[in-house]
Amino acid sequence: MSTLSLHNLEDIKEALQSDNPSQVLIAEMCLRVSTLLLEKNKAYGNSAFEPPLLAPELNADTGIRVRLSDKIKRMINILKDVETLNTKSFTEPLPQTILDAVGYMTLWLIEIERKTNADSK
Repeated sequence: MSTLSLHNLEDIKEALQSDNPSQVLIAEMCLRVSTLLLEKNKAYGNSAFEPPLLAPELNADTGIRVRLSDKIKRMINILKDVETLNTKSFTEPLPQTILDAVGYMTLWLIEIERKTNADSK
């Protein structure tokens, strides 16, 4: 499935050491997403790629999209709260919610690639 190699890791290392601040920020953020996903996978196992326990009729793809939908709704609510200065409902910072959503998008992409590869065999 993966076309990544040690060459890709060298690209990241090079970006982290770059004089271009944008290259550094992009590489750092990608590592943050990777670290978050690996930590959550260690804590929860492969649950993101399995049918939800309370809705076993759903497949993994749908489960991931439901979780992503929840994060998008949360972002919208945070942005509304910021606009109205309703600071009492700030239970989760916007950057953390965005990071979680990017994580779910990454998991969704993995699931799509898994399906595509399985269908092509």
